[in-house]
Amino acid sequence: MTAHDYAWIRTSPLFHHMMEGGYTLTLIQGRSPHEVLRAMEAEPRGTGEGTAGLIEADEAHRAEVGDDYGDESYVAGAFSAPGENGDWTLVLGFDEASDMGRSESCDGRQ
Repeated sequence: MTAHDYAWIRTSPLFHHMMEGGYTLTLIQGRSPHEVLRAMEAEPRGTGEGTAGLIEADEAHRAEVGDDYGDESYVAGAFSAPGENGDWTLVLGFDEASDMGRSESCDGRQ
């Protein structure tokens, strides 16, 4: 791999949004996006393909919340990702202060 292989980063709206506002990435093996979001006690706001809608939802949420630092809500999307040993779910959360560790595990453990 060379630097050219990573050139897309400079022009990626998703990468720019992630670096500007903060993000977390979490991988969960063997659970569907629906199961993971349910375990996170996420409030469903719709579904879509790609990341443009997720960025729009985050921008709307930030405009709604403003500077309320007591508000711990954030926008997250969950995506299926195939792997060698089974499927994974990738969760992308737009909040540098997110703490996925606080969520209940998918099998009911805390």
